[in-house]
Amino acid sequence: MIILRKIGQQQASNIDFVDALQGIKNGNNKTFVTPRKYRSGKINVLLNGQVLSRDDFEESGENEITLIWISPRSWDKVGAIYEIEG
Repeated sequence: MIILRKIGQQQASNIDFVDALQGIKNGNNKTFVTPRKYRSGKINVLLNGQVLSRDDFEESGENEITLIWISPRSWDKVGAIYEIEG
């Protein structure tokens, strides 16, 4: 886990996290969760280090995303950069 703090003027104290997403990687599962609740619209999903397009996943819960086109396998790395209220 990496914690990123934004520098500069901000209206609220928000914190960005970089975490591995949790879920079964078996080539069938498309639903993954973050360890913390993220702010809606403030998440980027990564697959093997590449940032996915917003068209490639949907926010399906306050700490859950569902991939649309991709079902990761055991060797894939699935992560996210997301913002929480701080």
